[in-house]
Amino acid sequence: MSYFVFQWPWMLLLLVGLVPLYLLERRSSVEKEAVRSALGAGPVAGSAISARLRGLAMVCLVLALARPGYAPVRQSVSTAGRDVVFVLDVSRSMLAEDVHPSRLESAKQGIRDCLASLDSERAGLVVYAGSSNIACPLTRDSKFVRFMVDQAQPRSVDFGGSFLQSAVEKVVDQVFSDERRGFQDMIVLTDGGDHGPGMDKVAELLNQHGVELLVVGLGDADVAARIPVLDDEGKAAYLEHEGEVVRTKLEDESLRQLCGLVRGGQYFGAGTSPFHLGDVYRGFSEGKPTEGRIGDDDFVVYREGAYWLMPIGLILLLLPEWRGRGALVGGMAALLLSTPQVRGDEAVPGEFSEAVRLMDLGRPGEAVPILGELAAQDGLTPRQLGVLAFNRALALTLQLEKDAGLPARQRLEMARQVQGDFLDAIRLDPGLQRAAMRLDEAAVLVAGIEAEVAEEERQDQEIQEALAALIERLEKLLEGQQNLLADTRAQGPPARGRGNAAAAPVPADAVDRARQASLRQKNLRIEAESISNELKELEIQLAVPGAPGVLVQPVKLMSQAVNAQLTVEDGLRAWEAWPATQPLQRRCIELIEEVLSLLANSSSDESEDGEYEDEGDYEDWDESAEGEGDPSSMAMDGDFSAGNSTQPLPLPNLSAEEILKEEIGNQQFRQQQRAKANAGEVKRDW
Repeated sequence: MSYFVFQWPWMLLLLVGLVPLYLLERRSSVEKEAVRSALGAGPVAGSAISARLRGLAMVCLVLALARPGYAPVRQSVSTAGRDVVFVLDVSRSMLAEDVHPSRLESAKQGIRDCLASLDSERAGLVVYAGSSNIACPLTRDSKFVRFMVDQAQPRSVDFGGSFLQSAVEKVVDQVFSDERRGFQDMIVLTDGGDHGPGMDKVAELLNQHGVELLVVGLGDADVAARIPVLDDEGKAAYLEHEGEVVRTKLEDESLRQLCGLVRGGQYFGAGTSPFHLGDVYRGFSEGKPTEGRIGDDDFVVYREGAYWLMPIGLILLLLPEWRGRGALVGGMAALLLSTPQVRGDEAVPGEFSEAVRLMDLGRPGEAVPILGELAAQDGLTPRQLGVLAFNRALALTLQLEKDAGLPARQRLEMARQVQGDFLDAIRLDPGLQRAAMRLDEAAVLVAGIEAEVAEEERQDQEIQEALAALIERLEKLLEGQQNLLADTRAQGPPARGRGNAAAAPVPADAVDRARQASLRQKNLRIEAESISNELKELEIQLAVPGAPGVLVQPVKLMSQAVNAQLTVEDGLRAWEAWPATQPLQRRCIELIEEVLSLLANSSSDESEDGEYEDEGDYEDWDESAEGEGDPSSMAMDGDFSAGNSTQPLPLPNLSAEEILKEEIGNQQFRQQQRAKANAGEVKRDW
């Protein structure tokens, strides 16, 4: 282990540039002395010493810029604590309100309580319903885990249902690691109702990987509750299935059976009563081992030598310029007061330098979790914690600048976190004046993004109101077009059939009828053109760069309808030609009806029906083979587990990295196909 290092050794190259500066200084001094001697003046006392002092000062400053380190201390990364993964059921049955305010909100509050009581444990979050997603990997950044818990909702997964096995596979394959075996806990918060093949496979996976299981059951086990949803019109309603209101209750017995199958499994029936998950988990983990090694074996922390070299260099620069002892003493006193006090116990341990380097490289998003994990370590002083909070806020601020294109609602959460970190920094160390100076900027940032969110909501509201008004106008347009078709059929000449070739007698008011019919069609066409123009304006407002427009097809259909109406308008000017216009009038009606259908679907895309729209893409999925589509028989050991027997590798002329990437992609695609096949078999997507 080296006892003296330069963290930025490339800065030492600046020393090479000091050589020509020194030679120029020497030459300049010689020429000045020659001129003074020619003029009869004596040499200037101390000029050579001043030049040497300046040279030494520059050397000290260059060495300080290279960040020398001394007195290395080897620190271990060993830590006491277990790995805890919260597995949250976000199926629609968790929206039932037999637990106040709902089962899902009660479960989320339980996770928040547990996070607040964790000490040095790493926590993660997996959400599941018919499928599962890793919302947050293992981290000591409890604030980020809490943020992801707040975002959890039924739409956090691909499709509805309840399939716990998918979540367990994600946890044991992608979240937990074999190196931490024996220090891993999984907390499942659910109301039961699993639609998988059974709990045997779940218990087998947990026992195989040595994962401790705690299940929290939420809901009334005796009285079934209804599931509140929003109907197609955005009004409050209750979920129905085959014409009947769906009712759901806590399936207490199946959860108890699962805990009985898992070694060390424990069930906590919260029911409809308030509970503190932190206390429950503390009792569950009591007596379990907590020592474990995470990350690298150890690391070396050096004391900063730049803090000594920089004041020495500045003093050497000041000495040649002094004018009287008072000026020298005052300057040195001011310099010493402005020099940071070097205290070994205030040095931030661990990967702090790596986080700073990532921010310097323009990768602040990677620095945020590092700073969060450092802040979760034991034994840090308030000043160290304040420094970490301040730098985390700086990293988030830089990330906000990079993510300026994100929706305002997402940036608002980050801005509020920045403001909170600055406040934490000041609370932990009131001497951090830089954090105090940044508070006003953070408040202005939050206020600005809040204004953007309000403006986005106002624009969304205006767009929804405009769409509703257009739908109403289209309905009236459709009614007018249908009435015109009915009138032209009743008042016009009959269509000529094969047995009726004689022309119908022309009524006396045929010209007037034709003029009135053509005028009605003209008015309908003008209204259709107006609707088409408004649709085009809405399409511009809703346009997203690089994405297909949501109103492209309605605009196209309205243009076709207007052209068809123009042809009908010309045909209606002659009473005898009315029968020939009837097919085109029907075409106008069909186009308007199709536009209405598209607009109605686009306005209800935000509803929480949770249904998967691409089921037709997998109609040819082979379900006749034995075990196919059965979740218990599929090789669903995770997105990145080995499964080479089901998909041959590419030809060996590719690099190892390319082969690995392609195989991972193949496995993910196969799992998506299996998941969608499972979704098709889920009869109850709540």
